[in-house]
Amino acid sequence: MKKRSAASTTEPLEGYVFLVEESLGKGVAETLSQNGFRVVHQGQEIPTGITDLDLFAIAMEKGYVLLSKDLRTRYRPSEKAGIILNELAVFQLAKGTMTGPQMCAAFIAAKPVIRRCLKRMRRPFIVRLSQEGKVTVTYSRDELTKGLKEDEIR
Repeated sequence: MKKRSAASTTEPLEGYVFLVEESLGKGVAETLSQNGFRVVHQGQEIPTGITDLDLFAIAMEKGYVLLSKDLRTRYRPSEKAGIILNELAVFQLAKGTMTGPQMCAAFIAAKPVIRRCLKRMRRPFIVRLSQEGKVTVTYSRDELTKGLKEDEIR
């Protein structure tokens, strides 16, 4: 069995720009940028205080991958539809009460998983990550569309 090298968490995630949602904080964006993530923090190029739907549209337009801790997204039909319509790749922390350093550690530990998901999974999707950087659950397009009306995803 092939061992995963420590380098897989230190290598940059080439070809992707990650949008760090404002709820994660600027410090998280700064730490991730020092650890191989190309990041844009909401508030840097994207205004703060905008709706999630507006944020999703901007992320799609610019080709960003969204990093979030908003665990209620999958219960909000309009936000699920926004992720589907904008064909987003979303990585969410599975626990919204993590500290800044814990959030950073989770995303950094998850770099190999994030890399694999971005290469192998068809967008849209949501991947939830544990504090240890492991996948806790994945929502594919099919799972995101459950419970939505046809006109909500057109």
